[in-house]
Amino acid sequence: MNPGVHTMTNPISQPFVLTESRCLTGVSVKCARVGDPAKPVLVQIRPMEYGMADPKTVLAEAYVPGSALKEGEFFDANFRYPVYAEKARNLAIVLMTDDPTRTVAVGRLGDVDKTGQLISQQPFTVGSLQISSNGATVTTLDGTYLVCKLRGARFTETEKRAYVGTFKAAKMSDILVSAGVEYPETGTDVAIILKRPDGSEIVSSPTQAHMLTEYIVNEDIQVFAHLRGSDRVTPFVFPGVQVREGELQPTANYETRSVEFKDASKVVTTIEAKLPSGSSAQISIGVQGDFVQVAPIEATPLGDGVAEQTYERPDYPEANLDARTRIVLNGTPAARPEISNLRMWISKVA
Repeated sequence: MNPGVHTMTNPISQPFVLTESRCLTGVSVKCARVGDPAKPVLVQIRPMEYGMADPKTVLAEAYVPGSALKEGEFFDANFRYPVYAEKARNLAIVLMTDDPTRTVAVGRLGDVDKTGQLISQQPFTVGSLQISSNGATVTTLDGTYLVCKLRGARFTETEKRAYVGTFKAAKMSDILVSAGVEYPETGTDVAIILKRPDGSEIVSSPTQAHMLTEYIVNEDIQVFAHLRGSDRVTPFVFPGVQVREGELQPTANYETRSVEFKDASKVVTTIEAKLPSGSSAQISIGVQGDFVQVAPIEATPLGDGVAEQTYERPDYPEANLDARTRIVLNGTPAARPEISNLRMWISKVA
């Protein structure tokens, strides 16, 4: 069945409000007349806006084949995924079909039900059944209500680890995890687990960058989503979990923009550097073809392993016309050099 060939625009809708937040898995509706078994029924959950079901927003939907309907019995519309319905939110069950002869069962205040009991109370306190001929305006049938059942999930496990996939890490020192998740309530949580062949695990939030202290080389990494919720509410992980690997290069070069050298005698460069044991930074000042490596003339500790270092190249050749600073970094995943707050100026002071 291809839902795209149906042009259902004449919905009926039943407003409702839940007394507790739940994950809905589907709706059951009682069929009064089957009609054409070749035509399906579309069942949706929509939010209410301005007193009617919002025609532009669908929270969940399911197609039910007409051949599955039986007169006088409930038919089940099962959503592909559970949908979180918040307590006290105004929602609506919406039904649409191309068959003008099909009907569903309703209850009316003042009628007698099949058990012989008088219907004297409203099953839905937020609104009666609504009908529409164009999907844009509705008529409310006061005292009339859809005969239906909402089905909410009751989870047998409050924690679940779901396998996502496996990827080959060629030479990985950095990881960027990106996963679309939804936390319906406080207390729900999702962790992305990267499991190595030796059984060790890297635990990540759904959006987190990881800098490893070693290269992971030629390993098959299994990816899992670990979900934690309650017996009534679950977090959601959407398709398209991404794990991007990066390879730290052992050396890197950086050159600043040029500074015009005129009426001066030296070039001074200051950086803030964090150089853990096993890493280094080489500073050169000059232009292409005339870079000269220089040593720091001053170092001031700033805390947290960071030091402000000052370099200068005296007697700078005026023929160079301008000057640049070149930085060559060397390091490993366990010893990553960090350079920031670079400043560069020229001076005629000796």
